[in-house]
Amino acid sequence: MKRHMHIIFKNFATRNNIDEVFVSGFSHFNDLGNKAFENEQRPGNDFYSAYAMKNFQEFWAESAELFFEKPDEMKAFYPDLYESMKNLLNQDPVNNVPV
Repeated sequence: MKRHMHIIFKNFATRNNIDEVFVSGFSHFNDLGNKAFENEQRPGNDFYSAYAMKNFQEFWAESAELFFEKPDEMKAFYPDLYESMKNLLNQDPVNNVPV
């Protein structure tokens, strides 16, 4: 059975100062992240730590960490996820430049 994980967004009631680009980009990350999260749960896949597999919120947190600390490896293991995070965070740590 395929499980779908979703990040919970907390919005201000007034909806002021919401970064619509980030929300849209995060939805794209969420789609690609679900695939990577499921892939990492299979035996032999260990790019992410066991703690990141605890839930999707921890997976997101470790994705951000890996994006900055091991960008080359992340891009090699999960190129689409890397590109999604690059667009989401406006950073390209592989090339050490803002996007």
